[in-house]
Amino acid sequence: MNPDGPGRRGVRSDSHVKAAPRLFTFSVPGEPVAWARTRVNLGGKLFTPNKVRAFKTKVQLVATASGVQMLEGPVELEVRFVFEWPRTLRRKRKMKDWTWLTGKPDLDNLVKGIADSLNGLAYKDDAQVVRLVATKMRGHQTRHPSTEITVKELKALSPEESE
Repeated sequence: MNPDGPGRRGVRSDSHVKAAPRLFTFSVPGEPVAWARTRVNLGGKLFTPNKVRAFKTKVQLVATASGVQMLEGPVELEVRFVFEWPRTLRRKRKMKDWTWLTGKPDLDNLVKGIADSLNGLAYKDDAQVVRLVATKMRGHQTRHPSTEITVKELKALSPEESE
C-alpha cells in the first residue's frame, strides 16, 4: 500500500523542502537624497527638510507598488545609488563607463534614508538589517539617476557559520 494514499503512486510530499529566502528588488527613479538630521526652525519647532520627506515618500510608494512585504528575522539590504554626471564634466569627457562617486553625499547618510524609509514596509525596524551592501557611483551617460534596492530575508545561522 502507498503511504501517500490511494492513487498517489510516486507522488511525494515536499513538506521537508525549505522555502527559498524571500527577496524584493525595486528601483526608485530620480537623484538619490541623503538623510538630513531633523532641524529647528526660527520658531523653535523641529522639522525634516522637504526634499528628504519627499524622497522617503517616493521610496515607500515604489516599494509598495513593487509588492514588498514585511520580512521577519534577519535581513540583508543591498543599495546602489546612481548619480548623474555634472554638466561641466559631461562636456569635457565622454562618459562611457561607470565610475565611483567619492564626493558628497556621504554613503552612510544615503543608506540611513533608505533604511528608515523601509521601516514598517520591508521589516518592522531597521535593526533587523544585519548585512549591508552599498555603493554610490556615477552612471553611464545613457543611465538616468536612480536608487536600486534589494531586500533579502536571511536564513538562520547554523553553529558552523556563526564561528
